[in-house]
Amino acid sequence: MRLRSQRGDIRALVLDAAYREFVEHGVAGTTLAAIAARAGVRTGAARAEFATTDEIVLTLMREQVVGYVDAALVAFGDGTETEGLARMAEALTARVRSSAGWHQILTEYYALAHRDEQRAAALRRERAALREVVGRALAVFVDGGRVGALLTADDMAVVLLALTNGLSFEAGIDPDAVPADLLSRVLMLGADGVASPAVTGATVPAVTAVAAAAEARPA
Repeated sequence: MRLRSQRGDIRALVLDAAYREFVEHGVAGTTLAAIAARAGVRTGAARAEFATTDEIVLTLMREQVVGYVDAALVAFGDGTETEGLARMAEALTARVRSSAGWHQILTEYYALAHRDEQRAAALRRERAALREVVGRALAVFVDGGRVGALLTADDMAVVLLALTNGLSFEAGIDPDAVPADLLSRVLMLGADGVASPAVTGATVPAVTAVAAAAEARPA
């Protein structure tokens, strides 16, 4: 039993050290040996947990997304759908602000994968699996609610992942550009059906005007 506990301790130490190394030196500039040294373990012990730094990045991504899901579900809690979505948005925004380092890592890894098909394939597989996990979790409160009339749980999973990643990117550039209630207001648009004229029968003049202006603009 102690051996299993020790392995769990080593895994946690390696992940924590890797996160810090990636933030400080970048994914491309970090070796497994450097991670092991920072974690205070032998390189062989670190390699027994993770064969490559890529595997560590994907594991960190999995843990980050699961953390987002847990925070969202706990925040949603009881009460009306509108209240739950507002609380969920606040919780996700707080995580966006506290996870700036992770999104820095993800942005770099995405760029690396863009030029490396093996990395790209691994990233696609992992993101697909995570979207499925997020979709199953969101189905608890999406199905049957007002949001469910416009978006499936899988749709909502993609939207939330995209929004949290995008907001983190913008907040990393300019923290003042992302108000604390921005995500909440966006989710309320979906809950109220404003974003879908096909469903509500409403029109969105501002969007139509922007689209018309774009079409009229010379190429």
